Parts: sequence; structure tokens; C-alpha cells
Amino acid sequence: MKNYLIKKATIKDLEKIHRIEKEVQIEPWSKISILSFLKAGQHIYFWCLFHKKNKRLLGYICFQLIFDELYILNISISKKWQNKGFGSIILGYLYQYAQIKDIKRIVLDVHKINQCAISFYIKCGFKFANDPKVFKGTHYIMVMSLSHN
Repeated sequence: MKNYLIKKATIKDLEKIHRIEKEVQIEPWSKISILSFLKAGQHIYFWCLFHKKNKRLLGYICFQLIFDELYILNISISKKWQNKGFGSIILGYLYQYAQIKDIKRIVLDVHKINQCAISFYIKCGFKFANDPKVFKGTHYIMVMSLSHN
């Protein structure tokens, strides 16, 4: 039996989301930014992963559909729950959703000093969209091409 539950985020989740955001992100979103994504509606999705027994928020993902691409805007797991497989669980739900929607690729950007996230994304099958040695900005673009059977 699964001890977690994924569901659409609501305004009631705002404080918990913001707390995790400040805890783990290098450049955290403001409450106003999070709220705007929660209210965005069409083509922007915000999901939360909760512990089933104690209802604790473990993490969340915010993403956008753009034609046949899925763009991850933000993904975070609370520090206490990192390295326990919950990031992979959220991405697993995302992959299932991408299959249903016939998405061709998943794209994200990651701060270039966030080596833990970069390693996680590579382990999950993402590749750099450009050569990271010559990229000049603060973020790398990473891509995962999806094939549907």
C-alpha cells in the first residue's frame, strides 16, 4: 500500500508550499508567485505529494503544457524527505501524465550550482540541451525525450 497521495494543489496549501520553497530553492518563489501559479488554471498544473497518514506535504511540482512539450517550472521536496525516492515518485506521476497527453519531451531549467538536482535529473534520464561547459547563464536547460509505444 502506498503511503503517499498526489493531488492538485490548492490555495490552502500555499503556506506549506512556500515554506518548502524557501527551505530548498536557491532562488525561491515568493508567496505571490506561488499564488499566481495556483490560480493560473489552463495549461499550468500544480501538484502536491502528501504523506497519507499524517497529511504532511512532502513536496510539489509545477509544470506547464506547451503544445507537445511539458515544461517543469518548479519541483521541490522538503529537506527532511529528500533522498527517500519522493522526487522520483513525483516524476513518475508526471511521466504517466505525459504519456496520456502524448507529450514528446519534458524540459526544465536547473541552477548550475545545484549539483544535487543536476545529478538527480541525469539519473532520471534528462540530458543537457546544450554543452554545459559553454553555457553562460545561471541555469542549464535539461531535456528528456519521450517515446510512446
